[in-house]
Amino acid sequence: MGDMNLCYGCMNPKTGNGACPKCGYQHSKAAKVPNALKAGSELHDRYMVGKVMEYNGEGITYLAYDTNIGCKVAVREYLPVQLCERVKDSTLVNVAYNHLAQYKSLMAEYTELNKSLARQRSLVHLNPALDLFAENNTTYAVYEFLEGRSLLDYLKENAGELSWRTVSRMFPPLFTTLSILHNAGVLHRGISPETIFVTDKGDLKLTGFCISAVRTRDSELKDELFDGYAAPEQYFANRQQGTWTDVYGICAVLYRILTGCRATDANTRQNYDNLIPPHDLNPRVPKNVSEGIMRGLSLDSNKRIRTITDLVTVLFESGETEEVPASANTAPHRSGTTTTFQTAAAAAAQQKKSPAKSANGTAVKKNPQKRPAPIVAEEEEEESALVGLMDRLRVPILIAILVFVIFGVVLIAFQQTLNRGGNEPMPNSAEATTDISNIIAMSTEETTRPIKYDSVMPSLIGMNFQVKKSQMAGWLDLDPVYEYNDEYPKDQIFDQELKEGDGFQSGSTVQVKVSMGSSKKNIPDFEGFKLQAYLGKLKEMGFAEAVEDTSDKKKSKSKSKSTTTTTTTFATAHAIGGETTSTTNNLNQKVIYRARNDVAYGNGFVCGVEPGVGSAIDLQKDYTIIVYYVEGAETSYSKTSKTSSTTTRTTTSKSGSGSSASSTSKSSAASTESSASSTQATNPTTAEPPQTSATNPPQTSATNPPPPPPQQPEGGNEGGNAE
Repeated sequence: MGDMNLCYGCMNPKTGNGACPKCGYQHSKAAKVPNALKAGSELHDRYMVGKVMEYNGEGITYLAYDTNIGCKVAVREYLPVQLCERVKDSTLVNVAYNHLAQYKSLMAEYTELNKSLARQRSLVHLNPALDLFAENNTTYAVYEFLEGRSLLDYLKENAGELSWRTVSRMFPPLFTTLSILHNAGVLHRGISPETIFVTDKGDLKLTGFCISAVRTRDSELKDELFDGYAAPEQYFANRQQGTWTDVYGICAVLYRILTGCRATDANTRQNYDNLIPPHDLNPRVPKNVSEGIMRGLSLDSNKRIRTITDLVTVLFESGETEEVPASANTAPHRSGTTTTFQTAAAAAAQQKKSPAKSANGTAVKKNPQKRPAPIVAEEEEEESALVGLMDRLRVPILIAILVFVIFGVVLIAFQQTLNRGGNEPMPNSAEATTDISNIIAMSTEETTRPIKYDSVMPSLIGMNFQVKKSQMAGWLDLDPVYEYNDEYPKDQIFDQELKEGDGFQSGSTVQVKVSMGSSKKNIPDFEGFKLQAYLGKLKEMGFAEAVEDTSDKKKSKSKSKSTTTTTTTFATAHAIGGETTSTTNNLNQKVIYRARNDVAYGNGFVCGVEPGVGSAIDLQKDYTIIVYYVEGAETSYSKTSKTSSTTTRTTTSKSGSGSSASSTSKSSAASTESSASSTQATNPTTAEPPQTSATNPPQTSATNPPPPPPQQPEGGNEGGNAE
């Protein structure tokens, strides 16, 4: 074994001490894992240890080479670092004295787990232990080295999710395997996309079995729980675990596969459960499947689906569910309302055992009938492999052709140069470059074959744009065009440039239409809103940005300068109003806000809107909205009352000057008669007050405030005029 020179990263022969030419692994630069065996160590006089593949609180898994058979294997070493450590420069394991009993107890559980898996080696969708031996004061289990990738990596290669049609073909054998293991008393407790392996043939393999202490929080070993897939009872050491624990894990995997989103971890959901059903995230998921998955993800283990058999019944026995085709080594069985999927090898093995029991205690009858494997799948696989080979060879072939053409052109040009006489002029470099470019372009056109797309366009209709954009990043870029749509909620995709089933190259950009929701909006209630808050709400709903109606302010400014031009100035100001006109599709869309007096509302609050609250407005048509608000109502009222009171007191105290005050009032009335008639109704602050005397006080109603005095020239007062 010492004479073998193998790469510790791939176990292929290599020469020298540098990086491996096949996998690029260089042992001298590899990360060191504490307490791990030294690469090249020999185990059981048979296995040569390579790099560390993964490790957790239970132990370490190595890539190894079986010298007896001459193949790669995976070797798992029981090594709970919280209870023991590696002896320096040795393969021996030293156990702390105060942890010795605990160490041996857990090692016995580890050994029994692998023995149970070895008894089920006939299950093709399981990766059981092939060898089990004790050495170095610990125990080792040897597994088959699987060629392929994890389900998590497989999903990344398939847009992050799979359809229910695909899942219903891939997962029944895995359900059968898991159900048989449960009948044998074996629980997984760590089902996730990282522990389900997809082989190069497309089969699923269940891996990653560990003792219970590693799959439980607050236990004697460092736990390894997969967030989003671990059941609630795994976060508490005092809660019972069972087949329903694996039901939660497999349902969480189905949730991830069908929606492209990982379920919220159970520990977080216990405080605030906001898990969205799969059908709401992906409308193509059948409702019965969505409901079954949500029942399997119930936080209460008593309300959760209890067995895999019951889960299969819920998922597959419904009118909405597609018929699941059986593979060459599987056949569906029925017993009452329960459906199981059993491999042929497992069925033969179980004939010697007691009959399996369903969830309600009845025996499950076995159907020995088998269905032939579909030939179409094999043909598609061969065609896919051929296409992949041609795609890999395309670029090198094109480069070789281009180099050959360029070399030929240069050689011809050189020969023509030698054959020319001394008097013949040489062609300039620009012409030569043009000729070569033309020849290369022609050669490229002749040798270029039609591009074969490497991806197929999925249906995005009804999907949330932000979710799909995040999932497809790096594989397919989505270019959104936002439009109003009455049928699809906001942010949902309702049209796509490429239709479902069309081919495309990875990294392409596809335009999609995203709904902005319905274009029909109702005028919201304004009660309790200040102006800016209400205008902000209108803008948030999609209405045009509002501007102020400046007619009242311009009108007041003009009147303060000259009362004789009030009528003309008001007419001009009334024609000027603030408005916003939409620039899209040449629509005339306005939102105006105006000030007016209303004693029922506080200063700055909205007091009215036109059209009224609840009126329907179409954002794709012309509209005008006027918002009324109260501005300085209390201040205006107090000034008017104070001025009127002063006028009355002055007139009453100077009765001898009554005739003078009367003549002054008449003169003022004569000069402003035209302006008063036009402004009294609209602007009470500039109306002409009634004439008063000491014996006849002004008549005022209980509901109307006293009218203000006539406007005086700057610096004058009524008392001064009377004197």
